[in-house]
Order: sequence, then C-alpha cells, then structure tokens
Amino acid sequence: MALNTVAGRHNVVVRLQHLVDGLLALARAEGRHDRRVGVDVAATARERAEVWRPLAEEMGISMTVTTPTTAIAVAVPGAVEQMVDNFVDNALAVVTGGGAVEIDVLLDADGAVELHVRDTGPGMPANYLEHAFDRFWRASGTGTGSGLELATVAQLARASGATAAATNRRQGGLDATVTFARGGTAEEPDRARSEW
Repeated sequence: MALNTVAGRHNVVVRLQHLVDGLLALARAEGRHDRRVGVDVAATARERAEVWRPLAEEMGISMTVTTPTTAIAVAVPGAVEQMVDNFVDNALAVVTGGGAVEIDVLLDADGAVELHVRDTGPGMPANYLEHAFDRFWRASGTGTGSGLELATVAQLARASGATAAATNRRQGGLDATVTFARGGTAEEPDRARSEW
C-alpha cells in the first residue's frame, strides 16, 4: 500500500482506528466487574440484525434471524450487543456476494441460551479454530482486522459466565457461538446497556 497517495494514507488511518477501537473494546471488556443481569438475547439479536442488514444487502449478502420470542440469559450489560456485532462484522468480512449470514438464538434442553452467527464463508482450518479467540490472532492470508474482535467476545463471555466457541459447518462456513446460562427477567433496556 503506497503511503504517498491520499487513498493509501486514508487506508492506514482507517486500519489504525480499527485497531485502537478494538484495543479499547478489549480493555473495557477486561475491566468489567458489572453485575450480571437478565438480557433478552433474542430481542438483542433481532435489533442488531436490523442495524447490520443494510450493509449486508449492499454487499449482496443475505442476512436472516431466527429466534424464539424471548430468550433471557445472564450477561454483563452491553455484552450481547457487542458479541453479535463482532461476530457479524467478522462474518461479513469473509462472505462474498451471494453468500449468507444467519443469526440464530436457541433455547437448549439443558437450560442454556445459545447465540449462533453462521456464515457461508471459507471457514477455518482445524488448527486455526483453537486460536480464533486469541488476542491479535488472524488467519494467515487475511489482510484485514486487528485480531481483537473475537478476543473481546471471549472476554465478555467469561465476564458473563458464558462460553464462546467457533466450529466449521459441514456445508462450509463458520458457526460462531456463545452459550449463556438462562436468566430470570430482562432488565429495562436503558439500565441493562452500558456504553461501548
């Protein structure tokens, strides 16, 4: 990338801003000592999908959301929004036009709430999956991203008493998942969300 052009300099500034934003989000996640609250993962997934859908459509990528009416889980305030955003942002970075991103929320028989963001991208080699949530780790050959988005998801999951995972789909693509303990009742949105 040539730094002697305006476009080259702009690209460097955008990448640095993305890195700084990622570091800030990770630092906030690590410093979280918020009490865990009930959060409606289903409603949050639907809300975040509506935010991302215009960009996906512009890229020629379909976005679907499948959720129960409600799915109350235990999480720190603001965590679920950030998790969905980071998963969707990563999926849109690897899916090509004509592909798809699916956001699903499931209530499993063991009493957990599962958030899934599935894509039709290339997936990851098995040896990459074990590092997907490591800080600053990026799959080789990907020239984008800071390697902090999934690390932030993992930290927010830990703070929420949840677990984050990524697996390859049989039909291709990745399934990024967070599994939460079910909660009682959801907090009011203005109290349950924090500043990100």
